Amino acid sequence: MLYRIATYAMPDAARDEFLAQSRIAQDLVRTQPGYMGDQWLEKVSGPGSVNIITIAKWRDAESVVAAGKALGAHQAQSGFDPDAFAAQYGIVKSVAVFEERA
Repeated sequence: MLYRIATYAMPDAARDEFLAQSRIAQDLVRTQPGYMGDQWLEKVSGPGSVNIITIAKWRDAESVVAAGKALGAHQAQSGFDPDAFAAQYGIVKSVAVFEERA
């Protein structure tokens, strides 16, 4: 089992549009083969620049890659460019895939 964990640091002005675009992505990702669940965390207090953390659980690496391709194709078709959006609003993200260890 793998976990794709993403952290986002963003100004408050970006939050609503970020959440709207993220819901679209989340709806698509949840239909992909190998998807096993997710969590969304939003900071409510404390120091640090990270506002939102997303964790998606996947069956295997192939599922993570396939879902990424499906999402990329959907975004290209809809005209949404996540990198341009992040640059426009000053969103800093970090994304990695983790494997659970005992």
